[in-house]
Amino acid sequence: MHDKIVAWVWALEYEKLWFWKQMANFHPRILGILEKDSYLKNIYKVLLEREFKHFDFFMQYYILLQLAWNYEKYREVMNNLSN
Repeated sequence: MHDKIVAWVWALEYEKLWFWKQMANFHPRILGILEKDSYLKNIYKVLLEREFKHFDFFMQYYILLQLAWNYEKYREVMNNLSN
């Protein structure tokens, strides 16, 4: 499963490089695949918000893993890194 997750995070990086039109159907399909894993689905949903898109999505992914996708703590960490 880890290899697939890395691929999904790479997709966000790929999309950030202006290839977003090719990604239109990708994210809804991945959310469907993650339907049974609420932990990873919530992490992916947070990444899809692209709130901190100037940061590497891998860094954000690992922060979310460490914080058990606690969105408030995540925003606090990311805002501190932004300053």
